[in-house]
Amino acid sequence: VAYETPPGVKENIRLTYTECSEEILKKCGGCDENRHKLLFALAWLHALLLERKLFTPQGWKSPYEFVSGDIRAGTLLVDVYQDGGDWETLHDLIFVFVYGGRMDDKFDHRVLKTYIQRIFSDNIIEGKYELIPGVRVPATNDIISHFSAISNIPNSDSPVIVDLPPNAARGIQQTAGKAIIEKLRNIESLDTKQNDLDQNKWIELLRPLVDFWKKLTNNNTLAKLATGESHILRSEEPDKKQIQDPLHLFLKKEHYVGIALVGIVSSFFNSIDQETNSAKLATEQPIQWGNELIGGHVPHDWVRRWEGPRQVSLWLTGLIKRALAIDLMVAQGRPLENKVNFTNLFSPGAYLSALRQQTAKSENCSMHDLRPSFSWNARYENLSSKLDVIVEGLVLQGGKFDGTSLEETHASAPDFIDFPPMIVSFVRNFEPTKENFLQTPLYSSSARDRLLMEIPLPCSKQEREKLILASIALFVSE
Repeated sequence: VAYETPPGVKENIRLTYTECSEEILKKCGGCDENRHKLLFALAWLHALLLERKLFTPQGWKSPYEFVSGDIRAGTLLVDVYQDGGDWETLHDLIFVFVYGGRMDDKFDHRVLKTYIQRIFSDNIIEGKYELIPGVRVPATNDIISHFSAISNIPNSDSPVIVDLPPNAARGIQQTAGKAIIEKLRNIESLDTKQNDLDQNKWIELLRPLVDFWKKLTNNNTLAKLATGESHILRSEEPDKKQIQDPLHLFLKKEHYVGIALVGIVSSFFNSIDQETNSAKLATEQPIQWGNELIGGHVPHDWVRRWEGPRQVSLWLTGLIKRALAIDLMVAQGRPLENKVNFTNLFSPGAYLSALRQQTAKSENCSMHDLRPSFSWNARYENLSSKLDVIVEGLVLQGGKFDGTSLEETHASAPDFIDFPPMIVSFVRNFEPTKENFLQTPLYSSSARDRLLMEIPLPCSKQEREKLILASIALFVSE
């Protein structure tokens, strides 16, 4: 039987105690106090994991399905632990056999491990530290004392209770708003497909996007881009066998992607603008694209060429921005060396790979011998090699960074904070230090669905746990 878990840590723990009291908790009337403490800690952990789903993709990358059976499995492990073992053993049991298998992301695993290690410890179980202000693990095996502790938990579903930054609440509100809008658009699109509408009505619904595209492309350079009359030929995709320089090949491919995609989109919007009958549009592909756009989605065929933002207007704006920036690089003969803004690239991940290949070629070594190196005193005079690159166009979520050390963010801070320019290079036989650094994921977008690389950011031991639980991450700015 499927059911919706109640909102809030308080109600989730109350539900756990209500559902499991018959088969688990009431059996503990005569058991020792330590088992009761561990069961309360398990219920607390389960509630936190459930509550973080509300803040996906920051809380969890995916909305994992935690169920009441996890509590029952955890209770069996508590019994095993009671027979003898240390904290590390219990940590491993809970991670491996209860929750870890539901997750498919290493950084979510890191959050889970941090929670397990913090909650199942002498400081928490013995009541030395509070779980949250005003709430400790009950010191007795009296069920009434457990429900009394539950009653002290705040009713609100503030992100702070699950160790996310205070400003994460704005993110969930925006996500909820977008979800509602998308549902409304999907409902609307059921009634606005071209097959069910008068042709003129269908075109009228697309007219705002046609006009928006016209404004975006209202200059001579873009006209040339759309018709293929730019600085290099685009009749064929660049042949990597003919271009030996990895960075040069990357730039050619980016140019090709931009020109081809601008041409496809321009051709579609021009056909909508020029046709008042169904003669040209009565083909499956343009009709499907139009239906997707009316429903508020970027056409799937376009997304396959460049993923980009999910909002149509942002996607179109990003396409033009990148196509123009790359075309200018080609026109000026500027290689992608020394300085690059990731917001100007269709595929930042491919750029990093090309930079690594170029360095391996220059150093006459294998790519596997190279490790990324980072610094934040990003000035040209600090570049030690022509393959050292200043990277710009990144934003940070879950914390703030001034170029010296990671810190917690505050309630009034924006959801995404500009990240300072950094120097990136690939160094031979380089072993980065792990002490006082926190591995921070860099994703292509705030959806956290494509990892580009991991960046070790300076972080004090005092801040480390807080920032892990805050799901700190870097993104290419949209």
